[in-house]
Amino acid sequence: LDGTASDALAQERAAVIIHEEAGRMRRLVDELLELARLESGQVPLAREPVDMADLLRDCAARFTAVAEKAGSSLELHASSTLPVMGDRDRLSQVLGNLVDNALKHSRDVRDGGRVILDGECLEEWVSCSVTDNGPGVPAEELARIFERFYQVEKSRVRRGGGAGLGLAIAREIVEAHGGRIVAESVEGLGTRFTMELPVHRV
Repeated sequence: LDGTASDALAQERAAVIIHEEAGRMRRLVDELLELARLESGQVPLAREPVDMADLLRDCAARFTAVAEKAGSSLELHASSTLPVMGDRDRLSQVLGNLVDNALKHSRDVRDGGRVILDGECLEEWVSCSVTDNGPGVPAEELARIFERFYQVEKSRVRRGGGAGLGLAIAREIVEAHGGRIVAESVEGLGTRFTMELPVHRV
C-alpha cells in the first residue's frame, strides 16, 4: 500500500510474506486458545482404553516420509501392548508433537539425524519416550523448556521456528491424564522426552 512493492515480482514476494505471517499468527492464536482451555479444564477428554503401542506404531508410520525427506532415520522399539486409559487423539497429538520436534532438531546432524521411539511398561506406569541425536538443550534452559513462550537463541524451540507453546500444551495434556512428562538432554549428544501414564489394568 505504501508503494514499497512497486513491481509485480516485489508484490508477489510481499504477498507470500503476508500469507506466511498470517498463517503463523493464526496458529499462535489457536495454540493460545487451546492452552487456555486445557489449563481451565474446559477441554473434555475421552476416557477409553488406549494401547500406546498402537499409537507409537501409528506415529512412526505417519512420520516415516518426513524423516526420509529430512535425511533422518526413525526407529521404533515398543512392547507389544501398553494399555492406558485416556483420549487417543490427544495422546497421539503429544507423540506427534514430540516426534516432529525431534526430527526438526536432528536434521542437520553431520552423520544423519536419528530419532528413536520407545515404549515399555514400568510396574504401574507406561513409559513412552522420543530421543534424538540433535544439538541438545543447555542445562540452564532444560528446567524451563515446558514454559509457554520460553525461547532462547540456543534452545530447541527457537531453532524449530515455533512459538514455544507446543511443549506447554503437551504437558497439560499428559498431566490431565494423571501422568508426567520430563526432558533429559546432553549438549552435543541429543535430547529425550519421556511421558509416563498410569497403566490401565482390566
